[in-house]
Amino acid sequence: MLRLWKTSVCVCVCVWTEASQERIQAVKDSLQSCKNLLHCKRDELRRLWIEGVEMKTVYASLDAVEQVKDVAEQIPGLIVSRKYLTATELVISSLAVLDTELSDVDALQQVYNVVFTFCQVLHGIIWLSKVKWLRVVEYNSLQPSSLPR
Repeated sequence: MLRLWKTSVCVCVCVWTEASQERIQAVKDSLQSCKNLLHCKRDELRRLWIEGVEMKTVYASLDAVEQVKDVAEQIPGLIVSRKYLTATELVISSLAVLDTELSDVDALQQVYNVVFTFCQVLHGIIWLSKVKWLRVVEYNSLQPSSLPR
């Protein structure tokens, strides 16, 4: 009887051991497939992150193009209304953007030429207004009413 009991215990232990080994192998296989899926997801996440960075760069460039285009349309109105300081600030900031961030965009060459022309126009206007101002100051200093008595 003891021998029969030992044999049945051994058979049970062997069956239990084989079942455990099969379950462990199934868990290992599941872990390996999860690892492979996670690796694929990591590559996809990296690709999506790079696309996001590229999209942010494109959006920033398009925003800069839109601002420069708007500046080229605003400057004539500012010159007519004699807001030379605001016009000059817009021209300088636009030329800086066109020379740095958007320097590789050949399609903006015409906009650059327009803004640069406005820069030259503003330079001439400011120069003439200073010359006129100096003439008025000089003329007023020569008037007899300004001479000491």
